[in-house]
Amino acid sequence: MALGTNGLLLDEGPKGQAALAHLTWLRFNISAASDQSYRRIHASKDFALACHKIRFVAETKRRLNLSLTVGLQMVLTPDNLPEALPLARLGRELGADYL
Repeated sequence: MALGTNGLLLDEGPKGQAALAHLTWLRFNISAASDQSYRRIHASKDFALACHKIRFVAETKRRLNLSLTVGLQMVLTPDNLPEALPLARLGRELGADYL
């Protein structure tokens, strides 16, 4: 089982952590490497929350030794092309397995 999400509603409680154990992969659609870009691309002020959720999943994966691949996804357009390398760096910082 797998999930693609923006991650904003991800449950960080015991039930949410238990659900992660049943996933093969979890991919976050983020498409931006900064708050300003996230606001422009997603029309949302939730960049910090999205980053928090990614870090939470990556840390939970390590802590519970889960067989879970944590990924980031971006929809690449000419407008957000400059975000690609910074997003790869952010993904590494947050603990994602790939972009």
